[in-house]
Amino acid sequence: RRRIIDRLAKYVAQEGHPFEQVVMEREAPDGTFSFLFQHDSAENVYYRWRTFAFSQGDNFKVWKTETFRICEGGAWWRPPPCEAAAERKARSTNFSSGPMLKASASA
Repeated sequence: RRRIIDRLAKYVAQEGHPFEQVVMEREAPDGTFSFLFQHDSAENVYYRWRTFAFSQGDNFKVWKTETFRICEGGAWWRPPPCEAAAERKARSTNFSSGPMLKASASA
């Protein structure tokens, strides 16, 4: 189910709110996209966060985990933990690898 929510959120972030409206007009309130009609459900909250996150440049595997407000004076949102971001942070070192230079072939 989360995969469906993620995909719809990505399309809505790209195409805008009118795309979401079209989906809601074509789908039954108790069908695959029922979370769109259940405004206080956990799936709807996740969908709203995911749509916002995609619109801010996050992707399917990595997203920002800091708390934020969608609008000034609005409610604080806390994204779910991002396992990929945690793994990336754990693997990082203080050493920087410079650009690799190709060996020149002598003829």
